[in-house]
Amino acid sequence: MAKTVRVFRVEGTNICIVQPGSIHLGQGNVTVRWENETGGKIDILVPHDQLRSDIKHLELKSRKKPGEIQFHPPKVAKKKQRTYPYAVYCHSTKSFAYGGSDPEMIVP
Repeated sequence: MAKTVRVFRVEGTNICIVQPGSIHLGQGNVTVRWENETGGKIDILVPHDQLRSDIKHLELKSRKKPGEIQFHPPKVAKKKQRTYPYAVYCHSTKSFAYGGSDPEMIVP
């Protein structure tokens, strides 16, 4: 089952939000689906080779068609976790989206 992330623009502002701000990938293969609700194009940038994703950059132009990335995170000890920041650029606001802090992916 895919994990869903919404990217939306706060009405009346120049702020985009990623919700949830943190994605818990867990162990094994996982698909993350991004839904673009900003009213413009977004770019999703995943710079970490350790996540072994099939795509490092995903461009979403439309709200109607979500985009997906398959991840193959490394196995880590159960009591350890690793955090991998990623970025979402919103063309409608000409700025990066917020996720409580910078968006991140967590692998326990």
